[in-house]
Amino acid sequence: MDFLGTPIEAIGMTPAAVITTFFGMAIFVFVVSICWGKLVEDFGPAGGMMASGVIVGSIWVMNHALPGVGVGGEFATDAAENVIQHGLIQQSFIFGGPWIDMGWAAAVGLWVGSIYAGASWKKSIPSLVAAIIGGALGGALVGLVSYTYAV
Repeated sequence: MDFLGTPIEAIGMTPAAVITTFFGMAIFVFVVSICWGKLVEDFGPAGGMMASGVIVGSIWVMNHALPGVGVGGEFATDAAENVIQHGLIQQSFIFGGPWIDMGWAAAVGLWVGSIYAGASWKKSIPSLVAAIIGGALGGALVGLVSYTYAV
């Protein structure tokens, strides 16, 4: 089982990190698909705001667990100077910038779920393109507001 902890240099993650990352993303998509619509249905626009705060916020903490908290704002590292992640989603950091992981997970997961439920994939292409553009713009925006990673 040592292979689960051996880093794959091409992606900057271990196999165990890949597994937990997909699991964290699947949980997010599942909770969004089950709960978001029900909150909007019951509470209208206020339900959408509650869903965005409660669902996204709670799952974000579970997936990322605020790495580096209590370490002077820097990322926590082990004795070998490897970044310690405490959540399900492992950031690769190999590309040197932020990655909007939960946004991409929601976009792709909800799209695949709707196709599986019988929606037309041809009619969904504009929404998929909008989600991809939104994710890319979100990543660019985070990158412009002085995202730094110093390891």
